[in-house]
Amino acid sequence: MHVFVLCSARERGRVESEFREFASVAFCESAVQVATAVPAPEVLVVWDSTTTDVEALRHVHAWRRTARKAPMLVVASGWRRDSIARVLNAGAEDCVVGDYTRPELRARVCALARRSSPPSALVGDARVRLDRECLTAKVQGREVQLTPTQFSILEYLVRHRDRWRSPEAIIREVLGTYHQQGSSLVRFHVHKLRSALGESKACVLGQRGKGYMFRFPSSDERSATT
Repeated sequence: MHVFVLCSARERGRVESEFREFASVAFCESAVQVATAVPAPEVLVVWDSTTTDVEALRHVHAWRRTARKAPMLVVASGWRRDSIARVLNAGAEDCVVGDYTRPELRARVCALARRSSPPSALVGDARVRLDRECLTAKVQGREVQLTPTQFSILEYLVRHRDRWRSPEAIIREVLGTYHQQGSSLVRFHVHKLRSALGESKACVLGQRGKGYMFRFPSSDERSATT
């Protein structure tokens, strides 16, 4: 696993101790260094020791302007929690603010690495086709581009088609993270996924107390919405 950690020089010693369990870790101080690295990173970690998210947001935007699609984890201890939404909106796949444990940090990185691997396209049927390598979804004839997190959630729901999946299951089995009961993390990502799907968003259902499900609307349901 190739993990690249973007951090300041003064934080290098501490970050090395946190990531010493990984076999292949490289450190850099700019997204440009990461973009030209060989081999390409499977996960990019942005380690921010400041009290605001300004610098991290700059790194996230710079990384997303490159052609690389590796997922990004932002780790910060001194921010306010409302910075999480800004970082996720900017293009990061995961964000840790405040206290964390080393096993949790490792689990998050491994989960992102699993999602960055390019297995062959998943073909559901004529109405849904997911291509992990290109991060595209073709639903009912309409193809859209998704972020790695949006794609992973949709892929998971398609694999469990017509069955409700709880937010806790999605956090555990897709995002590879742990959040307190009632966390809005899954709701946030599903909202972004539905927006990206556009006219096909009705295929991703949500219901309080049950969770989320992928299902093609029946002809009666389609008629009711026209």
